[in-house]
Amino acid sequence: MPLIQPEKKIANEQLNVTLSVEALQELRAYAKFLSNSSIAYVLTQLITTLGRDKEFQQWKAGRSPELLALTSPTNVNGAAQRG
Repeated sequence: MPLIQPEKKIANEQLNVTLSVEALQELRAYAKFLSNSSIAYVLTQLITTLGRDKEFQQWKAGRSPELLALTSPTNVNGAAQRG
């Protein structure tokens, strides 16, 4: 039984990221392993596992929601991207 269950199709928002070749290959392979699920689904499921990281949850609880909220994404040069 896979660690992550196959994808249930839902509406998504787009995010552009740059990953190493090796990381992208692993994501693609795992997505195929999950009955051809999308990479976005695999990433979303991996992110949901952060809820089980007690140290991260304690760290997050000690910060204000405003500090944790995402601001405008930046490119590699630090300039804000339009989104």
